[in-house]
Amino acid sequence: VRDAIARLAPAGSSVTHTAGCSIVGDKGPDKSVCTASVRESEELSRMAAAAEVVVLCLGEEAYTEKPGDLSDLALHAGQLDLARRVFSANANVVIVLVEGRPRLLHGITDSAAAVVHALLPGPHGGTAIGEALFGYLNPSGRLPYTYPKHAGVHFPHWHAVSALCIADSPSFLAASMADCPSQWPFGYGLSYTRFDYSQISISKTVAHPGFVNVSLLVTNAGTRAG
Repeated sequence: VRDAIARLAPAGSSVTHTAGCSIVGDKGPDKSVCTASVRESEELSRMAAAAEVVVLCLGEEAYTEKPGDLSDLALHAGQLDLARRVFSANANVVIVLVEGRPRLLHGITDSAAAVVHALLPGPHGGTAIGEALFGYLNPSGRLPYTYPKHAGVHFPHWHAVSALCIADSPSFLAASMADCPSQWPFGYGLSYTRFDYSQISISKTVAHPGFVNVSLLVTNAGTRAG
């Protein structure tokens, strides 16, 4: 990602870089190395404060099958601390998540200027990420699952009837049900343009048995191709 940003940055741009947490080694995908000297680095704070935009890459090492098993979906605590330190120095932060599954983020994306969910993009993924960051391509992906916000609330599919949680209330007896919180819902995704949906029609309201025909008009209401 760093090399792609340096290569694709507009002429006259200044790209600086400092190392963050290490995710490469023999400690497993949930044990990235992020020492106090990295998290509390004065150089990190200085560079973040001086930057117009900070691109903060977080996530995990590439993996496949059994070696990638996790006991906890939370992003490593050291990376979370690192992100909070960067935000304390500069509010204009773009987070790039390089991960093979949804890692719990514990609020670090709430104040981000943007989030790029890159999954595990492969050997040429850095170029694709850089092109998306600079607008050379229009990111148009949509989440194929609901990205969880809390460890105990996982709904990989959308099911409005049963996927409910107890809402905030003064007592359990007065509790009511509400939509369960998620980081991002199924199908979520943004791009550099905007789409309007109109003339929506459905052939019937009961889908079983048989088929339902749904039609709508999709209009690109922005200034860029989508």
